[in-house]
Amino acid sequence: MLLLAICWHDVWRTKRFPLNIISFIFNHSHEGTGSMSMFSQIAAVFDLDKRLIRSVRYAIRKHSGLQFKRLTTLEAKILKDMDSLEEWSLSRLKPIVDGNVFFNVMNSKAIRLAKFYFDNFMVRDSAKSFHFEWSKAEFTKRKEAYLVEARKLVEEAVKFKIIKK
Repeated sequence: MLLLAICWHDVWRTKRFPLNIISFIFNHSHEGTGSMSMFSQIAAVFDLDKRLIRSVRYAIRKHSGLQFKRLTTLEAKILKDMDSLEEWSLSRLKPIVDGNVFFNVMNSKAIRLAKFYFDNFMVRDSAKSFHFEWSKAEFTKRKEAYLVEARKLVEEAVKFKIIKK
């Protein structure tokens, strides 16, 4: 069940790349339900067990950032923590660190939107949002390392006049 949820949790988002705040908010708020719907369509074609489908749908729907109720299943909590930790992976910064972004591979609108997301959402993230002690400790380590690298990138983007400080 968890493996299915891991494989399907971001499929909807892979078809989208927001370049403005409106599309970002829409994508962020529909991420879980969009992937859940795509999984449901394929699961029906393969006639998967209804209880399995229900469990996978729940974990996928609840992994996104916009939630109003607590997660109730172990699998949903694991997926949420794994996905949240991945957001703080230094490998996500690699294309920027390698210089691919600042030399017209990514436009300045996308960079400004990424900075907006970083400043208004990521920086405010805390270990309290994680469900397990290991993931809380891992988050703390990752956030420290990520912030160091992100600050360097912001300084570089300011130097190239891509963003304002």
